[in-house]
Amino acid sequence: VHPPCEMSTRQRDVINLQKRGLKWVPDSTRDNCVKCLADFSLFNRRHHCRVCGLLFCNDCTKNFSSYPETLEHRDKVRVCSDCHGRGGNPPEELIMDGVKTYTVVGYQECSNHQRVADILAVLVGKYPSLLRGEIVGADSKEEYDAWLMDKCSKSGIKHTTSPICFLGTEDNGEYLGGADEFVAYLAERFPYDNLGEEKGGCQVM
Repeated sequence: VHPPCEMSTRQRDVINLQKRGLKWVPDSTRDNCVKCLADFSLFNRRHHCRVCGLLFCNDCTKNFSSYPETLEHRDKVRVCSDCHGRGGNPPEELIMDGVKTYTVVGYQECSNHQRVADILAVLVGKYPSLLRGEIVGADSKEEYDAWLMDKCSKSGIKHTTSPICFLGTEDNGEYLGGADEFVAYLAERFPYDNLGEEKGGCQVM
């Protein structure tokens, strides 16, 4: 039996940023330092500030400090001069606007409805500043079937399984698909080791 792989320090830092409503800016999005605007090159490499997630050159990220209240660990990490000057706090304008609501509609006896609801509950607990979940469960397959037929007729959505998932509410939210599509969508945005263990959908209609 192999021991479980430990999370890398980079993975830890990316997850910490997401929990605080920030993001690890991809290397491909900038060709120069966000502070001094010096061009990145083979000799002037990109560096991420662990507090704000932005890309800087070496000269603008020379501070190695520990901010346990912000980063949830005591390791000394690379921090940009601005975040260092704020005592380990990111700029207010970087905090993502609002908490996204995800709605899952199905029927109570459907195993995939329960699976997605369980995953969403774990993610809401892990990332409370980023998302919340609304779980709607019809009492029976027949009740869900009738609701789904009416929903598809009015919205033009083509969906035949339980659950059906939305970004927003079931009334006016963005359609995200069924169980498999929604789990894949969540896995791309919110790291969680057990996402997508099972696949399938409860057929209706």
